[in-house]
Parts: sequence; C-alpha cells; structure tokens
Amino acid sequence: TGSGQRGRSSIATVNGLNASEPSGSNKVSMTTNQDAIAEVKVLRNNYSPEFGNNGGAQINIVTKSGKKDYFGSAYYFLRNEALNANSFFNNRNGLEKARYRHNIWGFNGGGPVQVPWLYPNKGKKKLFFFYSLEKPHTITPSGAKFVTVPTELERNGDFSQSFTGLSGGNPVKAYIRDPQITAGNCNATDQSACFRDPSRATTGNPLGLNIIPRNRFNASGAAILNYFPVPNAIGGRNLAGNAYNYVIQKSVDVPKQSQVIRFDFKPTERDTFFVNAQWWTADNEGFDTSGWPGGDNNRWGISSHYLYRDNGMSINWVRLVGPAMVNEVSLGLRHDSEGFVPSTGEIDRLTRTALKYTAPQLFPANNTLGTIPRATSWGGLSQQAAVANINWLDRWGEVGNDYILPSISDNFTFNRQNHNYKAGIYFERIRNGEAPGGNWTGTFNFSGNDSNFLASQGNTTHPYANALIGSFRSYSESSA
Repeated sequence: TGSGQRGRSSIATVNGLNASEPSGSNKVSMTTNQDAIAEVKVLRNNYSPEFGNNGGAQINIVTKSGKKDYFGSAYYFLRNEALNANSFFNNRNGLEKARYRHNIWGFNGGGPVQVPWLYPNKGKKKLFFFYSLEKPHTITPSGAKFVTVPTELERNGDFSQSFTGLSGGNPVKAYIRDPQITAGNCNATDQSACFRDPSRATTGNPLGLNIIPRNRFNASGAAILNYFPVPNAIGGRNLAGNAYNYVIQKSVDVPKQSQVIRFDFKPTERDTFFVNAQWWTADNEGFDTSGWPGGDNNRWGISSHYLYRDNGMSINWVRLVGPAMVNEVSLGLRHDSEGFVPSTGEIDRLTRTALKYTAPQLFPANNTLGTIPRATSWGGLSQQAAVANINWLDRWGEVGNDYILPSISDNFTFNRQNHNYKAGIYFERIRNGEAPGGNWTGTFNFSGNDSNFLASQGNTTHPYANALIGSFRSYSESSA
C-alpha cells in the first residue's frame, strides 16, 4: 500500500514505461535485474503533473547507462543440497534429500561506443552503451505430499482388504454395495447386498465378498483409477494420525533470465536520446506452480510449467528548447505473456488414447489437450491425509497475452523566476488478454458418501468402486 491507497492503486514504471501487471493488480511484473538499475524513486504524494495516472504510490525505476569510461562486473552465487543435512520430516518418512540448488550468475558492462574508422566517437561524448545479463536458476524443495491412491487390489475390483476410514486409530472395513441388488443391506451386520465374486474367493474370503466381478468393470472408469501410481507407503500415518499410502516430494525448478540493453546518444548540446530494451523470462516447473489448485490432493503428481515472459522497449528524447524551456518525449512498447504449459510427457500420460479411456464427451472439440476428464471428489474415505485427485487449473495448456501498444507522453516544462509551469499529454493503450480457461475436459464426482446418491442410482458407497463400475454422483463440462 502507499499513501493510504490499496496496492492496486500504485503504479510502477521503468524508464517511463508502465511496468505494472496489466490485469489490474498493478504489482511490478516487468522485472529488471538489480545490477541494471541506477535509480528507484518512490513518490507518495504531491506528484508533479506527469505522474498522475493512479492515486497510490508512484514507483519510478531508471536503468543504468554507459559512461565515458568502460566499466563492468561479473558474479556467481551457489547453493546446493550437498551442503545441507536432510530434514527431520524427510528422515521420518524415509525420503531422500530433495534437490535444493541456487545457481545465479550474471555480468554487466558499459561505456562509450567506439568503432575504429567507422564511428571513432572522439572525446567519448556522443554515444554510450550499457548491457546486463542475469540468469538465476533455483531448484527449491516443496513439502512432501501425503495422499491416498487406489491400491492394486482395488484397481482389480478386490475391496476385501479396503477400509473407508479410521475409528480409534483402527481401520474401518469397507463394504461395497451392489447397485443391482435392490433388497438387503451391505454393512458389517448384513452383507446380502454386497458385491461378491465366488470365482476369486480365497481361504480367507470364501464367498468372494466385496470383490467386483470383472464383467461389471467399466473400461473408462478403470482407466481413471489406473492413471494413479501404485502405493509406496502402505499403512502410512501422518502426525495427526490420518492415513495415506503414497508419499512424494518434488522440487520446483525455476530458471529465469533478465537482459537489459541501453544506448544513450547526445548528438548536440541541446538533444539527448536513449533507447532501452529489456527481456525477462521466468519458468516455474513442478507440482506447486502458480495458479495450480492447492492442497496435497491436487499437487501430488501432475507437473506443469508456469511460463512468464515480459519484454519492453522505451525511447526517450529530451530537447533543451531554450534557457528556461525543456521538452521530453517518450514512447514505450511492451508485451507480456503467461502460459500454463504441461511438462514434457505429462499430457502423453493423460491422453484418452494412452489410458484407453473411451467414454464420449459432450463437447469433444473443446478438449484440445485430448486428456481424460478430471476427477476431484472422492467422498467416502474419511480420516485420510488427502485423497489424490486428477486435477489441473482451468487454463492448463493455454497462454494469455497483454500488450501496451503504445505508451506516449510529451512533457513541456517552462521555468520563469521562482515558478515552474508544465503542460503535456499522456496516451496509453493496454490490451489485457487473459487465457480464457474452462472445464473443457469434464469433471467427475465419484463420492460414495453423498446421501442424495442412492444405491438405486448406482452408488456402491466407495468412491473407487463407483469409478470402477462407471457410476458417478455428477459430471460437469463446459460448453464454450
């Protein structure tokens, strides 16, 4: 906040070009590496007329320029997990040290532009350059994810060893209702309406109780269950005593790059020009990228990029019209984009073809990624640390683009005795194009504990069993 205003009322500029987030948050999004910055000025009130625009703080950033003498610097910073001990919780859960690496290097330099025989720049007074490059690359651990996924037996219809929750810390046995049996019950005291498959009976389960016959499997429902990895932590309990059977930890990989180049030209004693161009790229890849649905149940295994690019150019001309008159003209152009890009191979694992998912869609033309539907509701498994979803953000696979085309200002200043007079114009055209997003693939709710989802409607009381026989509480899909 600034001057009592909300943060979105502030505005930041780099060399006069609007550097704020075009969607309206007005946070600085046109990133400039620190070694390329010459000056930062924060104006809280009593602005000069050229700083109108918004009612909050005005944050003005000016990049470095070349000088009469050549100068430069280079640097490198390192951090690596080899220098760290493993965390207590990783040791407790049998996890290896996660990758934790910071490799940050960069250099910058500037001075007069001199080209022998072509542009000697005698006296080093006319043309100057400055260039800066910084490439931070950080790999930072995210927290371990503790979730419940279907067991191999459950994927094969065998729920005889499954449980639906805990009571006093002990597992509560699952009983799987057969929706085709209209009489009787399926619980601890009456199993007359439970699924059973005598062909897969065992000595410990002579009736094949709570085993779904294979001829009742739905191929597409089975495909959804088979997307999940097999459990790697059977019988796991977190510190709160909740159950899980799968644990994973993955670091977030964030390579970035900032480039700034500036030329300053002084053709006469009365005229000064500069051109500044900069490029910024930031890529976040992992389970915990920006915008991804929160919680361990959504961040356990689908990897994605959040790719942000922001490029801008500023051109400035200052003309000393007379001893008491100065005119400054600025032109700016900018383009930024944010993309929610699936990690390499991620879509291949989720396609309907790869998983042999054959159920039709309502609006198949909208599903440009060709993935199976999302599955985000698995009610009926209580006291679990988290039940893994198949889920992603609505804008996955899409890119949004914002433009400033152009930003133009002309400020005229006239000094007379003890007074300054100013006049000018300011024009800015912003086009904000957010990635549209939508529930293009469809979303299933397989909850087994919904009182409005009756056995006569296909409810087995267990969400994995519901999926396996192709029975669902609800399905939704965007039309456009």
